[in-house]
Amino acid sequence: MFNKVVTITREVKEDATNSTGGYSYPDTAADNSDEVVIQNYRCKFKESYNYNTSDTGINISGKVTMIGQLVKQGVIKEGDKVDEDYKVIGTPKNYRSKTICQLVRLD
Repeated sequence: MFNKVVTITREVKEDATNSTGGYSYPDTAADNSDEVVIQNYRCKFKESYNYNTSDTGINISGKVTMIGQLVKQGVIKEGDKVDEDYKVIGTPKNYRSKTICQLVRLD
């Protein structure tokens, strides 16, 4: 049923600015690495794309849905990264024995 194993990470947000003399700049000492939320998460992706042509050019739209093993509501949150290639948009939903998330491609 599931054909992929992914790692889901969450960006750690710390105060990453210093300000001196009216200027602010990134704090290089702050640790802004990603925290691993779930490792070895079994899932599958469903991708669909739509291509339209019009007077203004080619319009491309698409949708990516990740269907994975059931996790407690709130474990996967909006903004989490999936294998550094996708980002979760919206609130993930639990349906029967699956967790369903909408994704957006990061490239």
